[in-house]
Amino acid sequence: MVAKLQLNLALCAFLLWLHCEGVSSELLRPTVSRSEARKICVELCSSGLGGHSCGDDCVDLTPADLPVAGAAAGAAPPSGAAENNETRVRDEVCDMLCLNGLGKPLCKCPGGNWRDDQHRPNFIQICSFYCLHYNYQLNGCQSCEAYATASEFSKQSLVLESDPKVNWPAWCVRKCHAGDGGAACECDLLPMGLITKK
Repeated sequence: MVAKLQLNLALCAFLLWLHCEGVSSELLRPTVSRSEARKICVELCSSGLGGHSCGDDCVDLTPADLPVAGAAAGAAPPSGAAENNETRVRDEVCDMLCLNGLGKPLCKCPGGNWRDDQHRPNFIQICSFYCLHYNYQLNGCQSCEAYATASEFSKQSLVLESDPKVNWPAWCVRKCHAGDGGAACECDLLPMGLITKK
Protein backbone atom coordinates (compact mmCIF):
# COMPACT_ATOMS: atom_id res chain seq x y z
CA MET A 1 0.00 0.00 0.00
CA VAL A 2 2.82 2.41 0.92
CA ALA A 3 4.70 1.61 -2.31
CA LYS A 4 1.57 2.30 -4.37
CA LEU A 5 1.07 5.64 -2.59
CA GLN A 6 4.72 6.59 -3.19
CA LEU A 7 4.36 5.73 -6.89
CA ASN A 8 1.21 7.87 -7.17
CA LEU A 9 2.94 10.78 -5.42
CA ALA A 10 5.96 10.46 -7.71
CA LEU A 11 3.71 10.43 -10.78
CA CYS A 12 1.82 13.50 -9.54
CA ALA A 13 5.10 15.32 -8.89
CA PHE A 14 6.35 14.42 -12.38
CA LEU A 15 3.14 15.65 -14.04
CA LEU A 16 3.26 18.86 -12.00
CA TRP A 17 6.88 19.41 -13.08
CA LEU A 18 5.91 18.89 -16.74
CA HIS A 19 3.06 21.35 -16.39
CA CYS A 20 5.33 23.96 -14.74
CA GLU A 21 7.86 23.51 -17.55
CA GLY A 22 5.12 24.22 -20.10
CA VAL A 23 5.16 20.72 -21.55
CA SER A 24 1.79 19.75 -22.98
CA SER A 25 0.44 16.39 -21.88
CA GLU A 26 -0.25 15.70 -25.58
CA LEU A 27 3.50 15.49 -26.15
CA LEU A 28 3.73 12.50 -23.85
CA ARG A 29 1.56 10.17 -25.87
CA PRO A 30 0.64 10.30 -29.53
CA THR A 31 -2.44 8.06 -29.35
CA VAL A 32 -5.61 7.59 -31.34
CA SER A 33 -8.85 6.43 -29.71
CA ARG A 34 -11.61 4.64 -31.64
CA SER A 35 -13.68 7.82 -31.93
CA GLU A 36 -10.63 9.75 -33.15
CA ALA A 37 -9.85 6.99 -35.67
CA ARG A 38 -13.42 7.29 -36.94
CA LYS A 39 -12.97 11.06 -37.41
CA ILE A 40 -9.73 10.48 -39.31
CA CYS A 41 -11.46 7.94 -41.55
CA VAL A 42 -14.35 10.32 -42.22
CA GLU A 43 -11.93 13.04 -43.34
CA LEU A 44 -9.88 10.69 -45.51
CA CYS A 45 -12.93 9.04 -47.08
CA SER A 46 -14.68 12.34 -47.80
CA SER A 47 -11.46 13.65 -49.38
CA GLY A 48 -11.16 10.70 -51.76
CA LEU A 49 -8.34 9.06 -49.78
CA GLY A 50 -10.22 6.35 -47.86
CA GLY A 51 -10.45 2.62 -48.33
CA HIS A 52 -11.87 -0.57 -46.88
CA SER A 53 -9.50 -0.30 -43.90
CA CYS A 54 -11.80 2.50 -42.73
CA GLY A 55 -14.85 0.25 -43.06
CA ASP A 56 -17.41 -0.49 -45.73
CA ASP A 57 -19.27 2.79 -45.21
CA CYS A 58 -16.22 4.69 -46.50
CA VAL A 59 -17.59 4.14 -50.00
CA ASP A 60 -20.68 6.15 -49.02
CA LEU A 61 -18.49 9.09 -47.93
CA THR A 62 -16.31 9.10 -51.06
CA PRO A 63 -17.18 12.07 -53.29
CA ALA A 64 -19.20 11.06 -56.32
CA ASP A 65 -18.26 14.17 -58.29
CA LEU A 66 -14.55 13.50 -58.80
CA PRO A 67 -13.53 14.90 -62.21
CA VAL A 68 -12.50 12.37 -64.83
CA ALA A 69 -8.92 12.65 -66.10
CA GLY A 70 -8.65 13.83 -69.68
CA ALA A 71 -11.98 15.66 -69.65
CA ALA A 72 -11.86 18.88 -71.68
CA ALA A 73 -12.78 21.22 -68.84
CA GLY A 74 -11.25 18.98 -66.15
CA ALA A 75 -8.63 21.34 -64.73
CA ALA A 76 -10.44 24.60 -65.39
CA PRO A 77 -11.27 26.44 -62.18
CA PRO A 78 -14.92 27.20 -61.52
CA SER A 79 -16.11 30.55 -62.81
CA GLY A 80 -15.20 33.36 -60.45
CA ALA A 81 -12.14 31.58 -59.01
CA ALA A 82 -9.12 33.76 -58.41
CA GLU A 83 -6.42 33.01 -60.96
CA ASN A 84 -3.44 33.61 -58.67
CA ASN A 85 -4.33 30.96 -56.11
CA GLU A 86 -1.95 28.03 -55.82
CA THR A 87 -3.36 24.52 -55.52
CA ARG A 88 -1.23 21.39 -55.02
CA VAL A 89 -2.17 17.76 -54.69
CA ARG A 90 -0.79 15.96 -51.65
CA ASP A 91 0.29 12.87 -53.58
CA GLU A 92 3.36 12.26 -51.38
CA VAL A 93 0.94 10.73 -48.88
CA CYS A 94 -0.09 7.93 -51.27
CA ASP A 95 2.74 5.53 -50.48
CA MET A 96 1.95 5.57 -46.77
CA LEU A 97 -1.83 5.47 -47.24
CA CYS A 98 -1.54 2.50 -49.63
CA LEU A 99 0.49 0.59 -47.03
CA ASN A 100 -2.39 1.19 -44.61
CA GLY A 101 -5.08 -0.03 -47.03
CA LEU A 102 -6.22 3.51 -47.81
CA GLY A 103 -5.84 6.09 -50.59
CA LYS A 104 -8.81 5.20 -52.78
CA PRO A 105 -9.70 6.47 -55.35
CA LEU A 106 -7.12 9.27 -55.70
CA CYS A 107 -3.94 7.24 -55.06
CA LYS A 108 -2.74 4.62 -57.50
CA CYS A 109 -2.06 1.79 -55.06
CA PRO A 110 -0.51 -1.51 -56.17
CA GLY A 111 -2.62 -4.63 -55.89
CA GLY A 112 -6.08 -5.33 -57.12
CA ASN A 113 -8.32 -6.47 -54.30
CA TRP A 114 -8.45 -3.99 -51.42
CA ARG A 115 -10.66 -6.24 -49.29
CA ASP A 116 -7.88 -8.85 -49.05
CA ASP A 117 -5.69 -6.25 -47.31
CA GLN A 118 -8.28 -5.15 -44.74
CA HIS A 119 -6.53 -4.31 -41.49
CA ARG A 120 -6.48 -1.56 -38.89
CA PRO A 121 -4.53 1.39 -40.27
CA ASN A 122 -1.65 2.88 -38.29
CA PHE A 123 -3.40 6.15 -37.46
CA ILE A 124 -0.41 7.51 -35.52
CA GLN A 125 1.71 7.10 -38.66
CA ILE A 126 -0.99 8.79 -40.76
CA CYS A 127 -1.35 11.72 -38.34
CA SER A 128 2.43 12.08 -38.07
CA PHE A 129 2.88 12.08 -41.83
CA TYR A 130 0.32 14.84 -42.38
CA CYS A 131 1.80 16.93 -39.55
CA LEU A 132 5.46 16.47 -40.50
CA HIS A 133 5.04 16.83 -44.26
CA TYR A 134 2.19 19.32 -44.57
CA ASN A 135 1.79 20.85 -41.10
CA TYR A 136 -1.84 19.75 -41.46
CA GLN A 137 -3.84 18.30 -38.58
CA LEU A 138 -6.40 15.75 -39.73
CA ASN A 139 -9.69 15.84 -37.86
CA GLY A 140 -9.27 13.29 -35.07
CA CYS A 141 -5.48 13.65 -34.76
CA GLN A 142 -3.73 15.38 -31.90
CA SER A 143 -2.14 18.76 -32.52
CA CYS A 144 0.97 18.62 -34.68
CA GLU A 145 3.06 19.40 -31.57
CA ALA A 146 2.47 15.83 -30.45
CA TYR A 147 4.18 14.44 -33.54
CA ALA A 148 7.02 16.97 -33.83
CA THR A 149 9.11 15.08 -31.28
CA ALA A 150 8.29 11.68 -32.78
CA SER A 151 10.93 10.13 -34.99
CA GLU A 152 10.97 11.67 -38.45
CA PHE A 153 9.53 9.61 -41.26
CA SER A 154 11.58 9.45 -44.43
CA LYS A 155 11.00 12.59 -46.47
CA GLN A 156 11.97 10.68 -49.60
CA SER A 157 8.58 9.58 -50.88
CA LEU A 158 8.08 8.13 -54.28
CA VAL A 159 6.32 10.53 -56.60
CA LEU A 160 3.28 8.56 -57.66
CA GLU A 161 1.09 9.19 -60.64
CA SER A 162 -2.50 9.95 -59.78
CA ASP A 163 -5.08 7.37 -60.77
CA PRO A 164 -5.64 7.78 -64.52
CA LYS A 165 -9.40 7.56 -63.94
CA VAL A 166 -9.47 10.63 -61.67
CA ASN A 167 -8.13 14.11 -62.40
CA TRP A 168 -6.68 14.88 -58.96
CA PRO A 169 -5.44 18.42 -59.80
CA ALA A 170 -8.91 19.37 -61.11
CA TRP A 171 -10.44 17.94 -57.94
CA CYS A 172 -8.10 20.11 -55.85
CA VAL A 173 -8.93 23.22 -57.85
CA ARG A 174 -12.64 22.61 -57.24
CA LYS A 175 -12.23 21.75 -53.53
CA CYS A 176 -9.86 24.66 -52.85
CA HIS A 177 -12.22 27.08 -54.58
CA ALA A 178 -14.94 25.85 -52.23
CA GLY A 179 -12.54 26.51 -49.33
CA ASP A 180 -12.11 22.87 -48.29
CA GLY A 181 -9.01 21.13 -49.62
CA GLY A 182 -9.25 18.55 -46.86
CA ALA A 183 -6.68 15.77 -46.67
CA ALA A 184 -6.26 15.51 -50.44
CA CYS A 185 -5.34 19.07 -51.41
CA GLU A 186 -3.12 21.84 -50.11
CA CYS A 187 -4.81 25.17 -50.80
CA ASP A 188 -3.11 28.55 -50.75
CA LEU A 189 -6.17 30.75 -51.15
CA LEU A 190 -6.61 34.45 -50.62
CA PRO A 191 -8.98 35.43 -47.84
CA MET A 192 -12.54 35.61 -49.16
CA GLY A 193 -12.61 39.40 -48.84
CA LEU A 194 -9.67 39.76 -51.22
CA ILE A 195 -11.11 37.70 -54.06
CA THR A 196 -12.47 40.04 -56.67
CA LYS A 197 -15.31 39.08 -58.94
CA LYS A 198 -15.14 39.91 -62.62
